[in-house]
Amino acid sequence: MQKDNRALVKPLEGSYVLVPIAILQLFFLIIALAISGVGSLIFLILFGLIIIYEVSYLLHRLRSPWRRLHFPLMVRYHKLVGARAALAESSQIEFDRESALFTLVKSVYPDWNENEIRLLIESAEKKRTTYADRDIFVELYKNKYPSIDQDEIEEIVHKIENEFSDPEQKPYYVRYIIGEIVSREFGEKERSKYIRSLFTGVAF
Repeated sequence: MQKDNRALVKPLEGSYVLVPIAILQLFFLIIALAISGVGSLIFLILFGLIIIYEVSYLLHRLRSPWRRLHFPLMVRYHKLVGARAALAESSQIEFDRESALFTLVKSVYPDWNENEIRLLIESAEKKRTTYADRDIFVELYKNKYPSIDQDEIEEIVHKIENEFSDPEQKPYYVRYIIGEIVSREFGEKERSKYIRSLFTGVAF
């Protein structure tokens, strides 16, 4: 049987907020249609506000390819970490973050073997620890502060490099792995957009 090498990710995975939004939409619309006058107008306005919120939420999650991977995979990863941390605590064993990352990649590419998964994780780790995206950060910083001199930029970049290579900076681990998945699915150009969003705090 041929492997399915596409990422197994639903763009709206973990979007639990959509259920109460739909319920509120229906409730406000029914009330607006059931009454008349000012009361009806108020509920129609509330209905419209809920729609605006829903559209903005969907745009936030779907408007670019990297978003359709980052947000659902972060939800999936936090679930994995939560379950494994609870198990580790109840069993009085050390929490294994590497195992959680391996499981995350395996959930995205279930047909992959262990070696393929390890190669993707190692590629992400190499880029993170060697600060391979240094030029992206420099470009962003120059655009934000055009008057800053090169020495100041180098000093800031050096601090960032130390932060990225620090083994204690665990939040970057999973995001760089997601970056590799973004690159594999949508190309290196989209990964660069994702890394820029990581640096600017958009990919939280």
